[in-house]
Amino acid sequence: MSPIAPILGYGYRVDRRRPSAVRLSWCPQAPSSPTAGTAYAADTKIGEIRTVALDDGTKVTLDTESAIRADFDTTRRQVHLLRGRAHFEVAAEPRPFVISTEAGSVSTSGSVLDVAYFDGKTQVGLLSGGADLRPFGQTAAILHVSPGTVVAVGRDGPVGSLMRITANDMRWTAGMLSFEDKPVSLVVTTANRYSDAQIVLADPALGALRFTGTVRAKDTLGLARMIAAMFGLRLDTANPLRLVLSR
Repeated sequence: MSPIAPILGYGYRVDRRRPSAVRLSWCPQAPSSPTAGTAYAADTKIGEIRTVALDDGTKVTLDTESAIRADFDTTRRQVHLLRGRAHFEVAAEPRPFVISTEAGSVSTSGSVLDVAYFDGKTQVGLLSGGADLRPFGQTAAILHVSPGTVVAVGRDGPVGSLMRITANDMRWTAGMLSFEDKPVSLVVTTANRYSDAQIVLADPALGALRFTGTVRAKDTLGLARMIAAMFGLRLDTANPLRLVLSR
């Protein structure tokens, strides 16, 4: 996506200790509650990309090993991105739509955007509409996000520089990973998030090779074969869960 992407988007690590559960639940709050409304929770397992519809008509696509919780009432629409990445097509209406993480929050209405949370940082890629990105604990808008741009914040403020969204950045929502002149190290790290079968570089120097191509997100074996053919490497598949590339 950008120089920020290896930190927050493509290339973030997966905690393999996390249970591979998939849930979509609806939890109506008690009618007597002063903030009576509805709450939803959804998450994805390794390799799953899932689209859910919220009560207001907003569509949310969760990336692999991602989780959200949504709490709506008569005055606000609040979505907590607990981990991973999600693509939002936010329904336009008077109530503000706020996406929060432990590092910051995004306020918007009627926008289309990607939000990722990892390593204490929140990254936002805005495709259309407008959004304000705030670090955790801040009340004033810190960054106004413009369509076609990618910005990130940590608890202490902005991280990195303003970048542009490319068409390749959005292919994950359709279960595809597309790279253009990216280092093999980043390509491998990204692909490994989607599968139990992990690509391993026997020589770290192989990570500096530049790769261009498109693969299905869960097809790490296909990607390993593509990289091997492209650079004349050996591919050891003796262990189907450990695909070793070497010279």
